[in-house]
Amino acid sequence: MSKLIDSPFEICPVCNEYVLLDQTQKQCAREHHCENIECPLERFFVGKEMHESEAGRGAQGGARSETRRPRR
Repeated sequence: MSKLIDSPFEICPVCNEYVLLDQTQKQCAREHHCENIECPLERFFVGKEMHESEAGRGAQGGARSETRRPRR
């Protein structure tokens, strides 16, 4: 049985490989070793990088954090 990819993907003209678009552009650049190149697919990535300044907002009341219950 073959596995199907349910994530959006595209062929990258820089690395000539399929790249998954359900990650951040920075994650893709690290994976495909093209961090210092302007990404022609940048607008297609769905993820956003979370910076330290944004992460700190949750503790200051800017964003609400959720507590997850363990699965049984």
